[in-house]
Amino acid sequence: MDLFNTNVVGNIHLFNAFMPLVLKGNVKKVATISTGLADQELAIKYGIYEAAPYSISKAAMNMTTVKFQAEYQKDGVLFLSLSPGSVNTGQYDERMYPFFWCTQFMADRVIVSEEQQKGFAIMGGKFMEYAPHFKGPISVEESVESLMNVVNNASLEKGDAGAFLSHLGNKSWL
Repeated sequence: MDLFNTNVVGNIHLFNAFMPLVLKGNVKKVATISTGLADQELAIKYGIYEAAPYSISKAAMNMTTVKFQAEYQKDGVLFLSLSPGSVNTGQYDERMYPFFWCTQFMADRVIVSEEQQKGFAIMGGKFMEYAPHFKGPISVEESVESLMNVVNNASLEKGDAGAFLSHLGNKSWL
């Protein structure tokens, strides 16, 4: 429930709180952070069942974005769900496990059980099958720059209404 409350309910409240300002603004764009793990086709094609609660909450957020798009499109507002890619935020200890973006943590301590390590290795293998070119997470700066390019280039006229895109402006998640 924590993930759903954060990723869906929290964003609904945020959208509702800021819509009066968005409607008055010159740039009527709203973007939310999603994840490639919420991509149904990716999950099916590569058998990615791991991280289910997180993925489900982000998929629900993607639908929330679409519903807001449907409501506010007549007002010229563009809503987007964007995956930032795999980002090295510095909050994970990569020495503990190489697929550190999947670990659970509490405070500054990374908690990774042997069972979780096995699961992460399986999911990491699926990621490598999906994107053999993937060399690891990008920097926060690179992700933000990429996301801003996607937001700046997206428009209702280009057909981006309610789109679910990666930091690359497409559906390439890594």
